[in-house]
Amino acid sequence: MKHLVVLAHPRQESFTQRVASAYIDAVQALGQAVELRDLYRIGFNPVADADEGRTRPVNEPAADVRLEMDHLVAADVVTFVSPVWWIAPPAILKGWLDRVLRGGFAYGYGPQGPRGSLKGKRSLVFTSSGSTEREFVDSRKLEAIRVMWGVGTVEFCGMTLLEHLHFGPVGSRATAGDIEHYLERTREAVRLHFGGASARHPDG
Repeated sequence: MKHLVVLAHPRQESFTQRVASAYIDAVQALGQAVELRDLYRIGFNPVADADEGRTRPVNEPAADVRLEMDHLVAADVVTFVSPVWWIAPPAILKGWLDRVLRGGFAYGYGPQGPRGSLKGKRSLVFTSSGSTEREFVDSRKLEAIRVMWGVGTVEFCGMTLLEHLHFGPVGSRATAGDIEHYLERTREAVRLHFGGASARHPDG
């Protein structure tokens, strides 16, 4: 089994980076392969050009997009790790979604409407915020990001969303115990979905 981790945070010492590291360590402890695409570290260009702004681009993918598409095709599990900024992922990750999940590649349209082209892949999403989970629930922000990631992204492309874990609060409002609890929940998610018999593909 091969995991692709798409990470978006500009600071190396961030909580988001720690979640990605905990996930990667847990995957490798199971003897499974993982590829990290740290978008800030690789300098991914998030700005779509005029052709990439089409529902179905006419031109061949740019070299940087083709590389990301190749990583996506090779993966069995696609995991996104990012903070929530203004009820959305950072612009660099939104741009990755815009440019890499192209029409005709990640999704298409048929007689019955939209259809995902990445069927068979599984996905996890890890997000975080400075707000508490209760604040996010009461304001409906949590509902908004779950719809964006679940229905609007992962499931739209045909992948199965195994779990979306949102951690909050992080930053100055979190204790060391809170952070360790969040990291352990990350490791537990890996063991739950990919350890032992539970690691079997949902289609058998």
